[in-house]
Amino acid sequence: MRGWTQLSFAAKVGVSYSLYTKVVTRQKRAMPQFVAACGRALGMDVSELYGQPFKDQLLEDRLQHLIQPIIHTLDLYDLDPDDEVAVQDLDVLRPSVLELGDLHDAGAFGVLAQRLPGLIEETRAAALTTMHPEAWDLLAQAYRAVYDVGTRFGYLSVSRTAMDRCDWAARNAGDQAAPLRAMRQYQRSLIHMKEGDYGTGLKMYRAGRAMIDAVDDTPLNLAVRGQLLLGAALLCARSGQKDQAVDLVDEAGRIADRTGEQPRHYWMGWGPTNVLAHRVQVYADTDDPGRAVAEARTVRVPEEWPPSRVARLWVSVAGARLWAGDAGGALEALHMARHAAPQAVRYNPAVKDTVATLMRSRQVSDDLVAFARWASVRP
Repeated sequence: MRGWTQLSFAAKVGVSYSLYTKVVTRQKRAMPQFVAACGRALGMDVSELYGQPFKDQLLEDRLQHLIQPIIHTLDLYDLDPDDEVAVQDLDVLRPSVLELGDLHDAGAFGVLAQRLPGLIEETRAAALTTMHPEAWDLLAQAYRAVYDVGTRFGYLSVSRTAMDRCDWAARNAGDQAAPLRAMRQYQRSLIHMKEGDYGTGLKMYRAGRAMIDAVDDTPLNLAVRGQLLLGAALLCARSGQKDQAVDLVDEAGRIADRTGEQPRHYWMGWGPTNVLAHRVQVYADTDDPGRAVAEARTVRVPEEWPPSRVARLWVSVAGARLWAGDAGGALEALHMARHAAPQAVRYNPAVKDTVATLMRSRQVSDDLVAFARWASVRP
C-alpha cells in the first residue's frame, strides 16, 4: 500500500491501530465488515481482496476455458435461436435442467459449467418457440445455475448478469414467476454481501419479501420466504447487527417448523437443518466463535442433505473452531468439508482465509501443509 502507513490506513478504514495490527498479523479474525471497509478505503471490490476471480486455480484445474462460452450464451438471451438448435420437448428438457441441480448439490461446478451453454440454448429455443410457462421456468432455473458457477469461480459480474437473465425468463413462467423472481432477489442480495455492500443487499431482501408475501403460502413460497430471511440474517450479521440477525434466523426457524425438511426447491435445501446451519454462520460472522461451535454441535445433518451444503457447514465450523482456539479441530473440519464436496471447498475464499491463518501458527503439521497446497494457499 504505497503512500500509506499502517497507522494512517487504519484511520482511513475507521478502526483502531491496535485492531488493525492484530488483524494483519492474524491474531484476530478479519471480520467481513473489516474487509469491506478495507475495500472501500482502497477503491477495490471485496472479491479482489480475496483473490477473485481464481484465474490461476482455473488454469491449474484446466477449467479456464469454461467461462467465456457462458458469457457468450448470456449475451444471446433476446435473439432468435439459431436454426441448428433443435426445439426439444419439455419431457427431455425437464430432467436435464433438474440434473443441473444435482451437479450443484454435489459441488461439481466444472461439469456444471460445461453443461450450461448448450442446455441454455436448447431451453431458450423451447421457451421462445412455444412460449410455454414451464419452458420459461426451466430457462430461469438454467440461468440461475450460472449464478453458482460465477460465484464459485469468483466471476461476480457473470453471476449478476445471470440473475438479470433469470428475471427476464421468470416473468413468463406463470404461477412460478413470483417464487423465481423472489429467489432472484435473494441471489442478488448475496452478490452484494460478497462485495461488502450490505445495505444494498438488504434492499434486495425487502424487494424479494414484497414479491413472495403477495402470494399464497404454498410449501415452495414458504421455503423462498424462509431463505430470504436467512440471507437477510447473514447481511445483518456481517454489517454488525447481531440482534437483528438472530431475530431473522428465529423467524426463519418458525417457518421451518411449519414446513419441516423440504425436497429441493430451486436448489434450496430448505428446512430446520438449513436454519441451524445459518445460525452457526451468524454467530461466526458476529465474532462469537464459541457460540457458533456450540450451535454446530446441535446440527444433525440428514442423509439426503446436499454434499455442497454439508461442505459449507463444515467450512463455517472450521472458521469458528479456529477463532475459538481449536486449531486442530479447525483442520479436522476442513477435511470434513473437502470430503463432502472437494471442488466447492477448493474454490471457497473462507477456506483459504482459514488455512492461511492456520499456516501462521507456531506448529505447522505436514497435514496442514498438504491441505494448503491442495487449496492453492501459498505460504
